[in-house]
Amino acid sequence: MSYRVGVKPGKAASAVGMVAGCLFVLLGVTVIVPIFGTFGMVWTAVAAAITLFYAYNLFSSRGASTYEVDVESRDNVEDLDAGLRKLSKLKEDGIPSDQEYEQKRAEIMRRQ
Repeated sequence: MSYRVGVKPGKAASAVGMVAGCLFVLLGVTVIVPIFGTFGMVWTAVAAAITLFYAYNLFSSRGASTYEVDVESRDNVEDLDAGLRKLSKLKEDGIPSDQEYEQKRAEIMRRQ
C-alpha cells in the first residue's frame, strides 16, 4: 500500500529563500521597475510571491510542500512475511495440497 507525502523545504532553506526573495523584491522596486516598467512589476510580484512562500514555510509549523512523493508502506512487507510464514506452517501441518500451496503462495507474492 502506498501513499503520498508532501515534501517541504527545511527551516534553513526557507530562511535563505526568504532572504533571497527580499533582496530580489528590493532590487525589483529600486532598479528594475524604474528601468523596465511592466516587466519590473511582474519581476517584483514574482519575487514577492517567492518571499511569501518561504516566509510561510519558515514561520508556520505546517508549511507548504514543494512536491509530493509516493511512499511504500512497510506494513505491506510485514503482511507478505506473515502470510508466507502462515502458509508455510499450514504446509508443514499438511493442510493444503502441493497445488493449493503453490497457488496461494503465488497469490501472496502478487500482492507485494
